[in-house]
Amino acid sequence: MGDAPLEILWSPSGVYVAITWSDDTAVPVWSLDAYYFGSGTVHAIDVASCLGCGDPYPPNSSFNTPEPNIAAVAWLDDETTLLLAIERAKDGSWMNGATLSAVKLSLPDDMVNASFDKDALVCTLGEHLGPRILRDLDKPPTSTPP
Repeated sequence: MGDAPLEILWSPSGVYVAITWSDDTAVPVWSLDAYYFGSGTVHAIDVASCLGCGDPYPPNSSFNTPEPNIAAVAWLDDETTLLLAIERAKDGSWMNGATLSAVKLSLPDDMVNASFDKDALVCTLGEHLGPRILRDLDKPPTSTPP
């Protein structure tokens, strides 16, 4: 993990933990590690595979897009669902800006059960969003969804 501060999000009962971290480079990549502690043995959750991330192009491909930034936002549904923010480079480069979306990752089956564009995210889950996501969406902070 890089030297940037970690963001640690424990589930309400402490059975799950999601750790958002940065590689602390000039153009930082934000990644997410998640773990399940409920079975007596720590089980890593492969968030990137659940989201279908990873290298979308064969190793010899001449075109490569940057991996998305992924951050844990909130535990939902009595900690059975993790809300994730996903920031993707526009047109294959961070120099062109970014788009923000979100997904609900259902645990322990490790499946995406809902996805949201920025407008749906604010309308349905706005109370869980912090200032950075709202700033990226150009929306003022609210205590309840608009």
